[in-house]
Amino acid sequence: MSSPSPIQSSKTAGKWLAVILLPLLIFLLSAGVGLAAPFRAYVALTVWAILSWALSLMPEAFVGSLLPVLYIVAGVAKPAAAFAPWLTNVPWTSMGGLILGAVLLASGLAKRIAYWSILRTGASYYRTLAGLMLAGIILGPLIPSALGKMSIFCPLAIGICQALNLPPKSRAATAVMATAFFAVAGPTVTYLTGGIHIIMAMSLVSGVLQTPVSWSQYAVYNFIPGVIYSGLTLSLVALLLRPERSIDTAEVIRLQYKNLGPPTATEKKAAVVLAVTLVLLSTDTLHHIDPGWLLLLVAAVLFLPGVKLMDKEKFSKIDFSVILFIAGAMSIGSVAGALGAGRWFSGLIMPLLGAASAPAMLLSVYAVGATLTLFLTPIAGLATFTGPLTETALALGLNPFPVIYSLIYGMDQYIFPYQYGVLMLAFSYGYMSWPLMARVFAAKMALTPLFLLFIAQAYWRWLGLLP
Repeated sequence: MSSPSPIQSSKTAGKWLAVILLPLLIFLLSAGVGLAAPFRAYVALTVWAILSWALSLMPEAFVGSLLPVLYIVAGVAKPAAAFAPWLTNVPWTSMGGLILGAVLLASGLAKRIAYWSILRTGASYYRTLAGLMLAGIILGPLIPSALGKMSIFCPLAIGICQALNLPPKSRAATAVMATAFFAVAGPTVTYLTGGIHIIMAMSLVSGVLQTPVSWSQYAVYNFIPGVIYSGLTLSLVALLLRPERSIDTAEVIRLQYKNLGPPTATEKKAAVVLAVTLVLLSTDTLHHIDPGWLLLLVAAVLFLPGVKLMDKEKFSKIDFSVILFIAGAMSIGSVAGALGAGRWFSGLIMPLLGAASAPAMLLSVYAVGATLTLFLTPIAGLATFTGPLTETALALGLNPFPVIYSLIYGMDQYIFPYQYGVLMLAFSYGYMSWPLMARVFAAKMALTPLFLLFIAQAYWRWLGLLP
């Protein structure tokens, strides 16, 4: 194994200096502005965590595990506040979702649903793209892990590209891989269990409001806008990445689907579990069982004799480290609440947003989210700003849900692959052209405010969420 080059070593050293010195300077220099020592330490440690995540110097899960401990050792918070996220439903919703997602992947049912979705849309080239998006919408609520969903769609997209002899980085190949990515990223905003960062953000909102957010409530507020958003994104791909030649995918998709063979007993059992889970999630207002507890109960059923979709060996292969990352990121919000940092932040930005109309405020929050993605992952960004923005919205007399939804849409905007691990995975296969994708991403970022202004906000206003 070759040793790092001097340039790589100097870059790494520079990153470590930034991670150590910048938080220290913030702590020392902020002493002159009258802030209490615990608050200064909170800001410095939070900046340390954000920089550590952004620069990838240590595993995200380890930083997430260490951050609450540092808050405690530095006298910033008591253990009850630092580890408060573990008393929410987020870690358990994530665990249940990861287990259920692993079953859908291992059984082959997820791939069958994807091919079925493509065939239902007609299997021509453009309809194949629509079928991939439809599959993302169907699988969205059942696999919170974006990487888990991408592990389905990347092989599907590559198989389509290879079967059709689409040259890597051509417009057609880029369009297929882009649709696979957007089939994961777009429908995420549609469901409470669509992404782990959505689960986390809604838990933070619930913490401020002291009222739980149900799965069905989130679906009422976001399913229709989310589906429209996904459809508009797909339209941009079709418009900006038109293939160089006429392409017919029908035979390829039919052959791929035929090669799956008849549904196995395992797939049938997984389909029953999937259907029951969707029914239970969508009727939570009737039985009042939190989605987190539901998913864990469903996961327990998977181990039962006669079901046997999960066992000790399969369980040991699931990567649960993301839960440590999420809980650590959420501690930023829980400690901020204990310190009153959310109210302080709200007081800072209220003069800036207070005079703005509701539409202008939501667009401003969207712009903040889109900017944050240059530096932070969706989980880190939402963990840091969801609580303060919720308090700001309440102080301004606004319903906080559209505000946080606008932030989520802002954090779904990307230009460079480094901004999102799932996007980096999609690029890593070599079929996507970044110059071509940059056009799509830029157009999406520029047009999403129009979607928020004329579609999402109109819908939320019709539901009574906006004045």
